[in-house]
Amino acid sequence: MTLHVGTPRRVVEASHPSKRKRPGGADTRPGPYGGPMKSHPNTKTLHSAGGLVAEFVLVTPEIAELWLAQSEFRNRSINEKNVAAQTRDMANGRWEDTGETVKFDHRGNLVDGQHRLKAIIRSGISAELLVVRSLSDAAVAVIDAGQKRTPAHRLEMQGVSYATTVAGATKIIAAIDAGRPGAMATSWMTPAEGLAATAALPGIEDAAGYARRCRRGAVVSVLTPAEATAALYLGRRDLDPAFADGWIEEVVSATNLRPDSGAYLLYVRFSRAKMQGVLIQAVTRMAFTLKAMKKDYAGSRIGVLKWLESESFPWAAKK
Repeated sequence: MTLHVGTPRRVVEASHPSKRKRPGGADTRPGPYGGPMKSHPNTKTLHSAGGLVAEFVLVTPEIAELWLAQSEFRNRSINEKNVAAQTRDMANGRWEDTGETVKFDHRGNLVDGQHRLKAIIRSGISAELLVVRSLSDAAVAVIDAGQKRTPAHRLEMQGVSYATTVAGATKIIAAIDAGRPGAMATSWMTPAEGLAATAALPGIEDAAGYARRCRRGAVVSVLTPAEATAALYLGRRDLDPAFADGWIEEVVSATNLRPDSGAYLLYVRFSRAKMQGVLIQAVTRMAFTLKAMKKDYAGSRIGVLKWLESESFPWAAKK
């Protein structure tokens, strides 16, 4: 599996505001509506028949602050997690110029792009962005009406098999390996981080395929495909591949379960909760699953399968 997790086309470290200039020493002080000065030699401006104006602008933290401060448009509330994620991508060299635009309406108000601008300010890194101006009120009203791409969509676009299962398993494994298992049910990775995390899991597609095949014909599926894949991958990687394959098949297909095994206790616990409509949180489900797997691998007998959030997670973070 080869995933494209390239580096930014253009990310430039910002210098002191008074010294920020384009290559060749051109002035980057903002003009009307925070745009570049008309004398700017490296800005190519395009005009559409509908009155829109588009141009590439090297946006420095200084310009980003000005654009945000001068806008009188009532933008949606800032999502701090989104800003933090984009800031992290910029600081780590993972930010990509996707061609998404920063937009201004016909009054000069910023109507789209505030999170990117906040990230530029916080990271202290300048980025070349495509800026579109003069949007009508009707156009502003329907911004971002398209379907958002999920991690699974991004993997599908790169030809990954079982993309939905692989995306879910990647999130679980990455959270465990990062020492923050409680984050496995949240969208804690940026798209770039998610692709990089999947690329760092060789064999994850094969694990997803095996886990899904084990589910065929099962009367009660006590593990989701993503949970089964994550457990299988960790068992193959950190314990023993043959053991992990057999153990997952027993739990998922409910075959050859021994009453004194962790696999049996796990199956009973989860199938009972499912029939009773009892919700078990994602981190607790994985803790039960991995604890049962480790006990069976060690040959230990389990009387009661339990795990408290005050306990350490039963799988060490990857060093």
